[in-house]
Amino acid sequence: MRIVKLTPKANDDLTAIWDYGLLHFGKAQAEIIIIRILGQSQDVNRHLHWQ
Repeated sequence: MRIVKLTPKANDDLTAIWDYGLLHFGKAQAEIIIIRILGQSQDVNRHLHWQ
């Protein structure tokens, strides 16, 4: 499986999403949001790997 490296901008975006989620929904929900986003990126990675 390929390793997906985040660009600095993508990392900054995830940090901003985390901060927003933490502020508006709490730590548990912020974690869920980030885990789901990272999970989706792994799904994309798997799809690209099979083509």
